Amino acid sequence: MFATQRTLPRGQLLRPYPQFGNIRAHRATEARAQYNALTLGAERRQHAGWGLRANYTFSVRKDNQVGESNAFSVSPQGAVDNFDLEREFGYSLIDTPHRLNISGTFELPFGVGKRWLSRAGPVASILGGWAVSAVGSYQSGFPIAVVQSVNPAFAFGFGQRPNVVTTVAPRRPGSPEDNYDVSCSCIRWLDPAAWSAAPAFTIGDAPRTDVRARTPIRKNWDIALQNTRAIGGSRVTLRAELINVFDDPAFFGPRVGYGTTTFGQLAGVGGFPRTLQLSARVAW
Repeated sequence: MFATQRTLPRGQLLRPYPQFGNIRAHRATEARAQYNALTLGAERRQHAGWGLRANYTFSVRKDNQVGESNAFSVSPQGAVDNFDLEREFGYSLIDTPHRLNISGTFELPFGVGKRWLSRAGPVASILGGWAVSAVGSYQSGFPIAVVQSVNPAFAFGFGQRPNVVTTVAPRRPGSPEDNYDVSCSCIRWLDPAAWSAAPAFTIGDAPRTDVRARTPIRKNWDIALQNTRAIGGSRVTLRAELINVFDDPAFFGPRVGYGTTTFGQLAGVGGFPRTLQLSARVAW
């Protein structure tokens, strides 16, 4: 691509293949990963009208995979040194140290054979046979990957990051609701003072992923109310489901381009809003 140019930047001539510009390796198998976890679980099988299951995972995930991303955190730049990918080894962008899952079913104590309204009758028939099920989850946030919007090192094909200011906490204190700013219709999640711009002809010391300030935690609860009864020779199931019953937002990660006016802002939400689903099923 440079064959027709009379003069070239000196940095371009120092590249391994100076006749080419930036070369991207798509899904190259050059990275290494390490995952360690402790998992705990407990279960009470369905008995006497209720059952419960819970499991918890504590984990550490590390890798040097450059350019990885997920729906809630992104890494917009590559390695700071393409000749030393081992330097990028650290916490994975999909590292979530804590994960708790809870699920259970509770049969309502009404109807024939139950604690209340145990005698057959219209009221017992209407209120009997109902069960409530719930599924909940809590998960740690993902690490962030701060990059510098300008490249004062003038490095060809390398990523650039700012320097870390260790005396300043990177995340603003308080919950997302506490940090909502009506002037930008956003949540100010990161404190820009926790980083400083890398000077000219230097590469910043910020890590590829920073676990000092993670994206917001994710939590969700779904609840279902279900009734199944025999009618003639058929079985009819009525079910009402509330998805994300507490309407908890699943925030996307903050803007990570240091030096931009939107740095550190949360401005997007994923997942499902509170949703009601009604269904009926007839089996014969």
